[in-house]
Amino acid sequence: MVLVADVLNVTALGLRAVEVCRGDAPVRWVATSELADPGPFLEGGEILLTTGLETANWHDEWDGYVRRLADAGVAAVGFAVGLTHAVTPAELADACRAHQVNLFEVPRRTTFVAISRHVAHQLEEQESTATRESLQTQRKLISAAAKPDPAVSVIRHWPPHSTGRPA
Repeated sequence: MVLVADVLNVTALGLRAVEVCRGDAPVRWVATSELADPGPFLEGGEILLTTGLETANWHDEWDGYVRRLADAGVAAVGFAVGLTHAVTPAELADACRAHQVNLFEVPRRTTFVAISRHVAHQLEEQESTATRESLQTQRKLISAAAKPDPAVSVIRHWPPHSTGRPA
């Protein structure tokens, strides 16, 4: 599982934590949106990246925006600075704090693709590791089942982390 804190700790990305209330929030994917309400297009667990393109004149609107993101289950907001806003708006940080949504700044030099690529790579690595471990376990159990006393051998080789029990 990739956590928000894991992404923030990648030095090469240069991300700066602004409000981290749930660093242990799992990240399922990375999405990019400039919509005032991206919630209907999200599934939950995303890092939402935005440049704040339509928010140059926002003040009170930030609270509703972040509330909708919280309702959609967003894991974090990555806010690009140096484009629409020179710094992360204080109202956005306040709203993220109030609604318990993680917030970090994305510096101008860091592309959204780099963040997306990093998260996708981490998720892929975890999936590959789980598949490899599962295959190794299957091979051990098949080998154990071919032994002279298969039931005892299978039980002896049954993985301790398994959620099931040998029949």
